[in-house]
Amino acid sequence: MIEHGERESLSYRASPYVRGVELLSAERTSRPWRFFCETYALALSRDWAASMQYRGRALDYGPGLVFCGLPGEVAATKRVIDAGGFDVLAIARETFEDHIAEHLSCRRELVWRGDLVSASPNVSRALVRWNDTIAGSLSPLEIQSELVELMAVIATELLETSSEVARVGNVDARWLARVRERLHDDEAWTDLATLADEARLSRFQVLRAFKRHYGLSPHDYQVGVRVMKARKLLRSSKLSAAEVALECGFADQSHFIRCFKRIVGTTPRSYVRALGL
Repeated sequence: MIEHGERESLSYRASPYVRGVELLSAERTSRPWRFFCETYALALSRDWAASMQYRGRALDYGPGLVFCGLPGEVAATKRVIDAGGFDVLAIARETFEDHIAEHLSCRRELVWRGDLVSASPNVSRALVRWNDTIAGSLSPLEIQSELVELMAVIATELLETSSEVARVGNVDARWLARVRERLHDDEAWTDLATLADEARLSRFQVLRAFKRHYGLSPHDYQVGVRVMKARKLLRSSKLSAAEVALECGFADQSHFIRCFKRIVGTTPRSYVRALGL
């Protein structure tokens, strides 16, 4: 967290599990910002408003609007109208184009629908969800899966090429079975790229096809597998809940308890007590 004076606060967030993705959240800012778009950039205003200059055009930017920036461009604030907050999602060119290619039928020049686009509920929810995702203590698979879902929203709602979004189509169930086996056998939390390689699919395809076939995302499936293992250990061993959490690969006991309660309906301690163990 970076504090400027008594009012403005800035936070920068990134995850080690996704390359080239950074989120800036600004609160109570009244400064005239100048955005150097080294990356693809999406800026969603919550209540900050300003007159801006971008690519030789004047833009009136404010709440509910998404500014869509291209690499190599600069957006300069001419006048701040209302102090407030906004979020800027910056995605490196290679990361952005690699993910978007999975949602398009062919590689093409990527064109935003406009420099300023009204934020649909889907876009707003996706950006808020991404903020929550990287602020939490989540597994590589869960974070990478959330990025794929975010990029799907970007492809369908913010790019001119959205009509070219690819369909998952029929996927050989044998490849999905390999993914499922990996989720059962992997000692560590696996990542989405590994699963995609295993299934010989794109990350987008493996995420959607697995969920359609098994009813859960790969991450939720793997969490379920580990919670079931934890139930068995709690019933049959003398390990404490903290030791079971470690044995089953959970980052910490609080993460284990949250996952266990979500699936079993009660905490590990209450589960053991209910069984009279």
